[in-house]
Amino acid sequence: VYKRQRGLGDVYKRQARRRARCAGGNRDYIVVGSDSGKITVLEFRADAGAFVRVHCETFGKSGCRRIVPGEFLAVDPRGRAVMIGACEKQKLVYTLNRDSSANLTISSPLEAHKAHTLCFALVGVDVGFENPIFAALEVDYDEVEEASAPADAAAGLVYTKLLTHYEFDLGLNTVTRKWSDPVDPTANLLVALPGGDDGPGGVLVCSESFVTFRAPGHPERRCLLPRRRDMPADHGLLVVSHALHRQKDLFFVLLHTELGDVLKVSVAHTGAVVSEVVVRYFDTLPTSVALVILRTGFLFAASEAGNHTFYQFQGARALPSRRALVTRRGGAPWRCARRALALCGARRPRHTALRMRVRRAANDARDPARTRARRRRRRR
Repeated sequence: VYKRQRGLGDVYKRQARRRARCAGGNRDYIVVGSDSGKITVLEFRADAGAFVRVHCETFGKSGCRRIVPGEFLAVDPRGRAVMIGACEKQKLVYTLNRDSSANLTISSPLEAHKAHTLCFALVGVDVGFENPIFAALEVDYDEVEEASAPADAAAGLVYTKLLTHYEFDLGLNTVTRKWSDPVDPTANLLVALPGGDDGPGGVLVCSESFVTFRAPGHPERRCLLPRRRDMPADHGLLVVSHALHRQKDLFFVLLHTELGDVLKVSVAHTGAVVSEVVVRYFDTLPTSVALVILRTGFLFAASEAGNHTFYQFQGARALPSRRALVTRRGGAPWRCARRALALCGARRPRHTALRMRVRRAANDARDPARTRARRRRRRR
């Protein structure tokens, strides 16, 4: 998708990509949000061996702008709607549907803007076939600017980060802020859990050294992340990427920390009631920006500064655990020598060229100066 392919139009570097499938359909699409000010829906055609543009809707100006959507993209798990958001203020919701010929159609955007609001993460919440809901991590910086700085500094309060749910009413064709609740100020990542008949729904809020289950009307379930033995006690641990694997009767989440440790998260639930969240150490890999679990038993890790790697699962070995009753900082260190993933291959990524230096050898026969000198000699 990063490659400028003929026929795709303006698809630039900064991109958010999500997979979408309409309800009742058997065809997957790729929804791309970029700094071109457009939302693009792509379909892979096997006969052409390339991605084909299905829709390309313009909603804003091109360029990397704070208030133009394109940085964040979330798809309803049932494939009914897409929300695209900006770093600040603006969010748009598109409805995905099919016509009589089973072709994908996209509606006009609905606005869900809120002024003086910064967005840190955006996901689609699995609520079955109820109205689509999108969850976002937001900060209202207008309250921070109006607050008294000395009083806040003395109290140790800088800002309040909120977990906000946006509901898209399919009947009224409107988007409203349904629920909002404060979370840890260090929260940086959201992971949507399976809902309906497959799981409890809700989201996992990943913050510094903790992962918390949150859902409207449900008490939070917090669990401490396992730490390394040599890691300072006052140093927090952040999650940088994740992957969700789901089957008919089970699901689990893999979290990748900034130190390269892969953690397996299991959620004990009865229906929509979560009783416990368990986090176990799984393996250690190079730090990635995205993880993908294949149903054939493989794991793909995409890296920003290194090779993309491909692993195979060796079993469900994971240890030790940190249960939801643990709420204190720090924790007992762990040590593990077993590996749950086996490296199958690596591929060099196509990084963007950040610097280039062109050098010409002094004795190069194609040197322009030497060519001009030879021509002058011939003329004489």
